Amino acid sequence: MRRRARWLLASCLAGLGAGSCGGDQPPVMLSAAGTWNADPSTVAETGYQVAADVGWPDRRQSCSPLSANLRIRINDVEATPMVTGDCRWDVRVTSGAFQQDLPITVQLVDGDQVLGEAHFEGLFPGAHARLVTPANGQQVRAGDSIVLTMPMPPVSGGTTYAEFYWLDTPATVPPFHTFANGTLSADGSMFQTTAPTMTGRAAVVLKTVFDVGPGPASSCSGFESCDAEPNTNTIGPVFVEVVP
Repeated sequence: MRRRARWLLASCLAGLGAGSCGGDQPPVMLSAAGTWNADPSTVAETGYQVAADVGWPDRRQSCSPLSANLRIRINDVEATPMVTGDCRWDVRVTSGAFQQDLPITVQLVDGDQVLGEAHFEGLFPGAHARLVTPANGQQVRAGDSIVLTMPMPPVSGGTTYAEFYWLDTPATVPPFHTFANGTLSADGSMFQTTAPTMTGRAAVVLKTVFDVGPGPASSCSGFESCDAEPNTNTIGPVFVEVVP
């Protein structure tokens, strides 16, 4: 995950009290990013993910210890970060299989105490794509057109193509996806591709580059700063069933 190059001045963790700035609790910063899981381990993991990077910049020099009970919670899922090395200054966890542009809450937790909390919106702006064709339901015959809306136009000169993440693969077959070329409308608002000869249910995403700048958290407490990097290269998913 790309880390932001600038950080706000250090401040104490919220709720720790006025006397907590003496170094017992070093300042903490959070950077979150939306990503598309391009290599899911199971079909259920098909979707967007949130990568949360939590950092203690002072640890590069102080090597101050961290609690063994630290966890990072992304919405309802908790992960225990792996802290390697006495002076490692940041940890990262990745969670989710989000198929809609849902609000995201990231919390830093120590035991039962929430040390920091941030709320983000719009990490997956491409998820606002909608299926236009097939118009009636989601079934489409192999070789017929698939058309979907583009929530935002791609950057001029960027290549746009479709990926079909197949959802009916047997349990013994690792998840996989196939590629298809397509055509953007003149105004960049629509994308048309062709249903492949393979049949079954698929999550269709477009890979392109569009311009959505980083945005601040809608709320941020307990962290020195809370930055967000929306996903800027994935449109979709929309769901179709390709039939013979």
